[in-house]
Amino acid sequence: MERLPTFLKKPVDYVVSLVRNPLFWGGVGFFVVLGVAGLVFVDEVLMPTYTRQDVSIEVPNVQNMPFEQASRIIEANDLRPERIVHRFNPNVPRDVVVDQNPPADARVKPGRHIYLSVNSGSVPTVTVPRVEGLALREAKNRMINAGLKVTSERPDPIPSPYENTVTRQSPNAGETVDRGSEVTLWYSTGLGSDYIEVPDVVGLTIADARKALMDRKLRSVAVDAVSGEDLVTRQSRAPGTRVRQGFEIRLFAGGSEEEGGE
Repeated sequence: MERLPTFLKKPVDYVVSLVRNPLFWGGVGFFVVLGVAGLVFVDEVLMPTYTRQDVSIEVPNVQNMPFEQASRIIEANDLRPERIVHRFNPNVPRDVVVDQNPPADARVKPGRHIYLSVNSGSVPTVTVPRVEGLALREAKNRMINAGLKVTSERPDPIPSPYENTVTRQSPNAGETVDRGSEVTLWYSTGLGSDYIEVPDVVGLTIADARKALMDRKLRSVAVDAVSGEDLVTRQSRAPGTRVRQGFEIRLFAGGSEEEGGE
């Protein structure tokens, strides 16, 4: 081995002596052990304490309780209640908890948000659609889509020319009612078998003319009428004509020139 230059000899000698010194290795070992112990302490003690990984709380069951009472119970269990307004349920009092998330008995960390759905207490309203003249099936679909329940379908005792179409409805079209309200529909069973003589209703108001025809089990439709107080200037069919029960008579108001006939 070649001799080292003079300026390198002292550092090399120092390193060699340091490596051969048992105290050096003892010091290295001490700092290694100290570092490992520090990592273990942080991982096993400090971090679990900070994140509370080993702590969990069983979510209490607060359904069917008033929101205020439910909130106090949630907070007493080191959890945070959050109110969510739920759709109206007529079978549950206002502000009563109808659902919770996470559910009861679930285990969660302290401070977890517990979402409480409460009954809104206010009934939403809807406008009743007009379904007269529609096929019964279509009329029912429109009522359901509007949030209403068709609970009764009745044959109309007064015949009508269009079988299985809606002739009347209750509530009336345009009324404002609670969502989920019940609706009754009357439907046509077709024209009657008996014949009726058409009365003369010219000169009557539209409202009175329609009543006179309905009393004879005849139906009517007003043409060019603005209101029920308009006068009938012409009718089709002509007075004295014999038609089947349920036949539709056209009532003309104003100066309409439309002609009608069967």
